[in-house]
Amino acid sequence: MRSIGMWLYDNWATVITALVAVYGAGLSTVTFRAQRRRDRVSLKVSLSEAGVDGMFQPTLQLRAVNVGLRPIHLEEAAIILPNGEELIWGSRFASHGDLPCTLVGGRKYTATAMVNDVSLALMKKELGGSVKLRGRIIDETGTAYTSEPFRFRIREWVSKI
Repeated sequence: MRSIGMWLYDNWATVITALVAVYGAGLSTVTFRAQRRRDRVSLKVSLSEAGVDGMFQPTLQLRAVNVGLRPIHLEEAAIILPNGEELIWGSRFASHGDLPCTLVGGRKYTATAMVNDVSLALMKKELGGSVKLRGRIIDETGTAYTSEPFRFRIREWVSKI
C-alpha cells in the first residue's frame, strides 16, 4: 500500500491544478458578490428632531442618504403614523426639499417640517401623548425605504404652541 506522500509526489500536477481551480472559484465568487453589492441601490432613511437655536422653530428632519454607487430618483416623502396612515411630505404642514430629485452615490436629500405643524396634524388625527413615527421615501420604481421608529412627544410641543 502506497503512502499519501508517495501519491502526492506522483500526482503533484493534479494537486496543484485542483488548488488553483478552488482558488479561482473562490476569488470569482468574492468578486461577483462585491460587484453586486456595489451596483445595488441602497438608501438609508432617518427621521429625527433637528436642533435649533435662536429664533428658529424646531423641526422634524427627514434625511435620505444614497449609500450605494447607483443614482436613485426619489419621488415621494411621507411620515408614517402608528396606524399606518401617511402624512405626505410637501403637504401644507411641511417645508421641503424639491421632489422629485435624483441622488447620486454619497449624496443626501433633506426635508424639514415644523414641529408645531406636525403636532397639530397629529392632533387632528386624534393622536396624543407619545407616538412612534417613521419616515418613508419612495423611489421611481415604487420601492419604499423606511426609517427606524422615531418617538415624537405631541403634548410636549402642543403645550409650547
